[in-house]
Amino acid sequence: MATSAPATWSRPLVYVKGRQVMRGPDVEAWQARLSQLGYTVTVDGRYGPATAAATRELQAHRGLLVTGCVDKTTHANGGRDLVLTDEGLLLEEGAHNGAGAG
Repeated sequence: MATSAPATWSRPLVYVKGRQVMRGPDVEAWQARLSQLGYTVTVDGRYGPATAAATRELQAHRGLLVTGCVDKTTHANGGRDLVLTDEGLLLEEGAHNGAGAG
């Protein structure tokens, strides 16, 4: 079943240790998408260390630059549906990249 990306990308989501965490509905939407994809994350609207770690996992699994930050490329790839096969992860046929305006 193909699913959509978490809302339209609006800003980079970044976690910096020792600084106030980013908050907002865009963070909550990203966390919900990570959770939907099977990553361990609490959907609380706070972009903290656990969300950054889950984002790094997604980036590593999808062959992206592993930064823990949600940029346009990471956001677009979060909208892609992957299926696990014996050969590894494959893009689900008919899935889209979820890239939106902005």
